Amino acid sequence: MTDAHRLDPPPGFWVRALYACLQIFWRRRPPLAEPPQRILIVRPDRRVGNLLITTALVKSLRTHLPDAQVDMVVPSDRAQMLQGLEEIDHLHAFDQRDWLRPWKLLAWARRLRSLQYDLVLDASHWHTHSATAGILCRLVGGRWVVGSAGPGPKLADYSVPLDLPVDGRWPSELVMKTRLLRPIGIEEEHPEMLCPLGQRPEDRAAAKQWWGQQAGEARSVLLWLTTRKSSTLLDAERWVQALDVLPEWRDAVFGIGWGPGDEKLLIDAIKVLEEKGVKAVALPPTSLDALAAYMLEADVVLSGDTGPLHLARSLRRPIVAFFRVGDGGRWCPTGHHIRRFSWGQDCFQEQWDQ
Repeated sequence: MTDAHRLDPPPGFWVRALYACLQIFWRRRPPLAEPPQRILIVRPDRRVGNLLITTALVKSLRTHLPDAQVDMVVPSDRAQMLQGLEEIDHLHAFDQRDWLRPWKLLAWARRLRSLQYDLVLDASHWHTHSATAGILCRLVGGRWVVGSAGPGPKLADYSVPLDLPVDGRWPSELVMKTRLLRPIGIEEEHPEMLCPLGQRPEDRAAAKQWWGQQAGEARSVLLWLTTRKSSTLLDAERWVQALDVLPEWRDAVFGIGWGPGDEKLLIDAIKVLEEKGVKAVALPPTSLDALAAYMLEADVVLSGDTGPLHLARSLRRPIVAFFRVGDGGRWCPTGHHIRRFSWGQDCFQEQWDQ
């Protein structure tokens, strides 16, 4: 498998034409001569999992450059999610609607330019092209911009080589994210995510009480039922097959988490699980913060390829991840107390490599 097979198609003609014009004004600049002291991470992606994966950059920078200022650009409707993360000095909320309000966009960019960042990291996916992140990284005016050498034209001063496995395997997304720090001499062997959620006493108390009422002395499993993409969704029958490879947990009580609009899938899953002798109860409707509290009070979290999988791991919970598609394992978090299963030959098979 060549690198091209693991990359999304490059952007279309109009994006390439826009970049060609911008490259006339935004030329590449030389590397920094000294370690950066003011760093900005740009990730204008509102998907929960992608934002949590990006916090691995924050964790690594805090470890290797403890005195540096580390700020982050996030979507305005996700700023609250990371607001309590003490490892981030400043969160800069970006409103996507400002692309249609250029006076607001320029005012926002001018404010960030005044902070005079040494290093700006384009933390968008390595395998796809993000014009939003690429342009924002240059608008904020840092001395040096670093991104990944993925598909399409670049505005960054330096693009980190992908160095994909030659045998065709997919690399860990967490590992690929922290490779952005290689140009400043940081090699992260064990990337970890960060999360400030689930810490409110009232949420923890409510979650503890709910699990106590439902499970009593039995072990508790939080099973997150749904995924954002139809290609990664596990239906009720597949979840039953997932439990077939986890016989040690069949006597536990399963709290079933679900997203808006997935009520029918929830009902079907509980019915099928109970027919198999599994005690399954729907979690109450929760906010993301409250869901984190339920995870913290559970013994283990089961999930497919979706944001709550990364939420659970960022909270340092034991997880069991199930993937339908062949490249799914790349999204699995790394570290201890993690088991990963992939669908193949009409059953789930445990995978040992990351």
